[in-house]
Amino acid sequence: MSETLPLFPLGAMLFPGGRLALQIFEPRYMDMVKRCLRDSSGFGVVAIKSGSEVVSPGTVAPTMYSMGVLAHIVDWHGLEYGRIGITAEGSKRFTVLASEPQDDQLLIGEVEYLAESDDAALPASYAELAGLLKQLARHPSVEQLGMTFDYTSVNSVAYALAQLLPIANEEKFRLLECDDAHQVMARIRLITDQIAGLSRE
Repeated sequence: MSETLPLFPLGAMLFPGGRLALQIFEPRYMDMVKRCLRDSSGFGVVAIKSGSEVVSPGTVAPTMYSMGVLAHIVDWHGLEYGRIGITAEGSKRFTVLASEPQDDQLLIGEVEYLAESDDAALPASYAELAGLLKQLARHPSVEQLGMTFDYTSVNSVAYALAQLLPIANEEKFRLLECDDAHQVMARIRLITDQIAGLSRE
């Protein structure tokens, strides 16, 4: 079953359980945030493949990836010059079926949510990746987001690493496409091994 959502194209990718800190200043997104806070509703975060987050007269609308994640605002505060700072947390993945800009250029999308695999205990073979996540969790910028981690859960560790690892959006999208968290973990292991210059037989 499909659902209609406001879409927020961003240069960053969001994963289930992940968080992003955003500064809101464009009128279309100010209105969207106010509606989400008023109605306790969410919006879709979709990463940009090409183009700019900010749309101005004469600019071309950005090209987005075909999948995104439903986000809810878990914290907000006022900033200088009338801007709003929000922290958005991801929940469900979706495929973008269609999208159309409103008169104010807010993008409205028809999305279809994807089934998530049942959670399971983190296999012992991935213990080193749980250790890597513990290191990332201690970084001040991650601590500020207030994310919570379950180091015994394969879903929690997989998506948290996908969110926090400093890898290109193209690679992050391949992780977002994975059917279940075990596939995410297997791919993350390959990525971290490549970064470390290791190989596994």
